[in-house]
Amino acid sequence: MRDRKEFRFGELIEKNIFKNLSFLFQGSLKKFKAIDVKNVAKAMLIISKKKFKDIYYNSNRLQEILNKY
Repeated sequence: MRDRKEFRFGELIEKNIFKNLSFLFQGSLKKFKAIDVKNVAKAMLIISKKKFKDIYYNSNRLQEILNKY
């Protein structure tokens, strides 16, 4: 979830949908919740430093990592 210099109509619609309906992403849908690009980058740094073995990280897992470390 970050603004771009270039305009992309589809991304604008998607961003607004995910932002305004984020409260619906609970339980098993939590893994699809939008996450800010800065948080993704922070989590990636933690993952590389801690040498996690997983291949795939959904947004819920990234948020758990950010909260733990």
